[in-house]
Formats: sequence, structure tokens, C-alpha cells
Amino acid sequence: MSETSTSDQLRRFPLFADLSGPDIEAIAGELETRSAVEDEVVLGCGRLGAGCGFILAGQASVRVHGEERTRLGPGDVFGEISTLLEEPAAADVVALGPLRYAVLPSARFKDVLTRHPAFTYRLLQAEVRRLRSPEQWFAGTSGAPAREGWSPASWQGYPAQQQPEWPDPAELEKTVVTLRAKPPLVFAGEARSLTAALAEAAAGRAFLLQAGDCAESFVDFSADAIRDKLKVMLQMAAVLTHGSGVPIVKVGRIAGQFAKPRSSPTEMVDGQELPSFRGYMVNDDAPSAEARRPDPRRMLEGYQQSMETLNLLRAFTTGGFASMTNVHVWNQEFVAASQQGKRYQAIADAIHRSLQFMGACGFDLEREDNLRRVEYWTSHEALLLPYEEALTRRDSMTGDWYDCSAHMLWIGERTRQTDSAHVEFLSGVANPIGCKVGPKATAADVVSICERLNPERIPGRLTLITRMGAGTIRSVLGPLVAAVRDAGHPVVWACDPMHGNTSVTAGGRKTRHFDQILDEIEGFFAVCAREGAWPGGVHVELTGDDVTECLGGGDEISEADLELRYTTACDPRLNAHQSLDMAFRMAELLQELPRRPMAAVVAV
Repeated sequence: MSETSTSDQLRRFPLFADLSGPDIEAIAGELETRSAVEDEVVLGCGRLGAGCGFILAGQASVRVHGEERTRLGPGDVFGEISTLLEEPAAADVVALGPLRYAVLPSARFKDVLTRHPAFTYRLLQAEVRRLRSPEQWFAGTSGAPAREGWSPASWQGYPAQQQPEWPDPAELEKTVVTLRAKPPLVFAGEARSLTAALAEAAAGRAFLLQAGDCAESFVDFSADAIRDKLKVMLQMAAVLTHGSGVPIVKVGRIAGQFAKPRSSPTEMVDGQELPSFRGYMVNDDAPSAEARRPDPRRMLEGYQQSMETLNLLRAFTTGGFASMTNVHVWNQEFVAASQQGKRYQAIADAIHRSLQFMGACGFDLEREDNLRRVEYWTSHEALLLPYEEALTRRDSMTGDWYDCSAHMLWIGERTRQTDSAHVEFLSGVANPIGCKVGPKATAADVVSICERLNPERIPGRLTLITRMGAGTIRSVLGPLVAAVRDAGHPVVWACDPMHGNTSVTAGGRKTRHFDQILDEIEGFFAVCAREGAWPGGVHVELTGDDVTECLGGGDEISEADLELRYTTACDPRLNAHQSLDMAFRMAELLQELPRRPMAAVVAV
């Protein structure tokens, strides 16, 4: 394994999540990569000076006197305590099949810890977690759940709303068993990094941009469509960062947003009553009874498409496409000549001039990791509980459970009851969680949700996503913000300005008016300012396509225009012009807010 490939693998592991690219490359250069066959002892009990090891691929067993205490997988570390104390190892580490691992020799261990404090801090956190919960570490992956009485299947003892009536339970169980054996789509360390980023938004030092399709499609799936959605988010983030001066936490409604809650189990289509379309992971939108029949095997197709989408997103965000040096490339052709596109071009020019200045001052922009790469996370509504349960894994490093279908999951307005199966499930996973809050929610409701989903008051763990409606938010939101503030919960307040502003035209088309969407965002900022809370983000449905689904905006889309390019699988989305318009307005609103001090960087 080359040094480059080793560093690429290390980037995905929690221990290295906070390190810059050059730091990871430097540590990778100190490592010696090795391989082992099944039953080979890679660290022997009583051995001195073996060094600190990192699992790259495969699994290993930790054994004391021949008895297995736990298992290690990719990203896990072993031998660090004996190396640090300069004492013999207290256990055997044995390969469970082909194993690839890297070793930091004892002679270089102290020097690496001294030169890379972020890595040292992560390593220290891992050891403290083991000391705090030794029963989890020494009981293996089948030990006690992270929350007492909770397991990935415990939701089954609670009322579950919005679940399809699967006609073949045996086929459902077969599908769930298959999903359990699949690799995780995301890593626990990535989810922890998102929690840390959202903690900055909760503290008023960052802003969440959560955006993407209303419902992803099995039909309209292509690399170009994924790239164009990412382009719009990168453009919006550039506008928001340039205009406001705060970091933007970019979370896509992507790679898993395949299921939708519905207000009725049936709907009328061309005069025929049919089962409602619940998203492509459940049934098809074709107007026939057979197409609308729920099929659990579609969850496997959703998993596969999510994996392909994630692979492409990781390539775009780490391979140079998302580099700030490509800020002009993100402006799509059908947007460039518009008023929004010209405003964006002016910002892109300003950013380009700044980068040229940095280059002239001696910065190597091609090697500057913060410019070349972008952190981009995925999210979806955790609606189909069998799917979410099947993709939940226990993190061998911390002992916590993570839903590895996405970095962030949210609960919808229809399923947020504190005694619901959805709340029970998400209360036990360690991912950052969102919860939609509508106009009928009371202060007591919202505080109860906070207590249920984040009793330890972990910053960045919980995002409350308001969906009130433009005519309601200014009168309803204030008491909720005050109650959460007074209860001491460090939530991210985010605004979903889409779902409370949906209407149906005389011709039967669902739509939203851009002016109402902006009005709700402005009301959200005003209420947060009045209550002394930071307006921490926005949650919107958009597409990179030149659709005509939402009225108004710079293009002044009318009801007559809706039929031109109305392609959504469910609800109407903003197009790229309207999305940029929104970003410019939000940047102005953020500029008007007092700046919060950035977190201090402390060397350890």
C-alpha cells in the first residue's frame, strides 16, 4: 500500500477527522503498512515496543488468555496504551481473516503525538470513552446498548406512523436481512464531524445550508443531475460565506431521500383512487394499482443508488471540482446570463482575485486542503424504520450506535410524537438529529422533544427545523424559541420555508410562491433576533435543473409557466435562479446580525 493510498484511508477514520491534508500525509509517512492472514497474531501479549497499530481493512480479535474481549475493524487502533506507557501489551490482537493494518513504531510515537495535537486529542478522547464505558469496550459489539433499554429494534414496541402496508412480510424480512449484511453507507467519524460543525451553528458561529430534492428518483438519476445539485449548493454557500463571513455547513437532502410521508393512504389519479405514492423506495408513481403496490425490494435499489451517489459526491468534493479555484465553473449556463447569475459572477470574480493575491503572497493554492476539498454531508428523513434499523451499526471505537444510512437524519412533523417509534429509534443513535416543528407545536411539545432526543444537551446533536408558513411564523415561533432557551437546550434553529407555503392551483398543480418563501425566512430571522437566538440555518427543497415549479422569483414564473418544466416526483422545488436569489437575501439578513466570537484554538 502506497503512502498516498494510506492517507486516503486515514481521512475516513474518526481519529484523523480533524487533521488537515498535510498533517494526514505527514502521519501516513511515519506508518509502516503490513498485512496478516487469518489467526496470525499481529500484537502479542507481553510484547514490548510493538508500536501503535491502525486497522485499514479486515477485522481483528482482542483476546486475553485466549478469551475474546472485543473486535476491531477499519479505523480502530490497538497497542497505543502499551506504547505510550512503554510497557508490554496486555492482550493479543489476532487477525480474523485477511487483515491490512499500519503501525506507528514506538520510536516515532512520541514525536508524532507532539507534532499533531489534533490527532493526540482524538486519541485521548477514545481512551476516555473506553474508561467511561469499559463494559462496552470489553463486551464486544454485542454488548449493552449505548442507551439503557435501547436497541436498533426497540422502535418496534412503539406506534409507528407512515409505514407502508407491506403485502409480503416474508419478503420484507428477507430484504432487511440482506441490508444488515451490506457495508455502511457513511462512517461514524463523519457523523461526529457533522455534530461538531453543527455545534458551531448552535453557538452562532456557523450557518446550516440543508438542501436538495423533495424526493429522489430512481428514474431521473444521473451523474449530471448530482453534479448540478451540488453546483447550486456550492454557489449558495459561496454567496452566503462571502456576504456574511460565517462558515456554511453543507448538508444535502440526497443519497437516501427516497420515502415521503403522505396525508392520506390513497389519492385520486385521473379519476381513479389509488394507493398514495410514498417515494421510490416504497412504490412507483405510475398510475396503476400494481405500480403502487409497496415492494420492500425497492429498499435494496435505494441502498444501491445511495451508494453510487455517495461515491460520486465524495469524488466531486475531494477531487478538485469543489475547489474554490473552480468557483466560476459552478455557474450553470442557463443561470449565467440572468440577473442572479451576473451577481454570482461578480462574487466569483472577487473570490478569484483574492485567491490570486494569496498565490502572489506565496500560498500554494493547489496544496491548500481547505480550498481544494469541501466538507459535504448527507441527510434524509428517517421514515422507513426497517431500512434505518438494518443500516444501524455499533461503532467499535466509542460503543455508540450510528445509523449509517446518512450522516444526519430527521423526524417529520407527522411522526415527532415523543412516544412514537420514530422518536424512539432516533433517540438511541448518535448521529446528529433534526426534528420538524409545525405551527401546532406547543412550547411543552418542543421542550419534550429536546429532552427525549438530547437529554445530555450535547451541542450540535439536535436541530429544530421550523415549518410554520409565512403568515404564522412571527406569532407562533417566539414562545417555542424562548421555552427551549430557558430549558437550556443548545439546539440549532433552522427554517424550512417550503412546506408551510404549499398551495394548489386551479389546475391541480401543487406550487409555492417565492415571495412567501422569502417572507417566512425573514420572519424566522426576526423572531430569532427578538428572542436572542441565532438563526442557525435553512432547510429547502431545490434542484439544479431549470424547472418551473415554484411561482415568482427573478424569472417571474406564473401559473401558466408551471406546465413548461414541472418534473418533481412529489413537491415543487426551487430552481437554480430562485435558489441563488434566496442565498443573496439570506446573506443580507446574516450581515445584519451581530457577530459571535469564533471558538478559540487550544493546543494540547
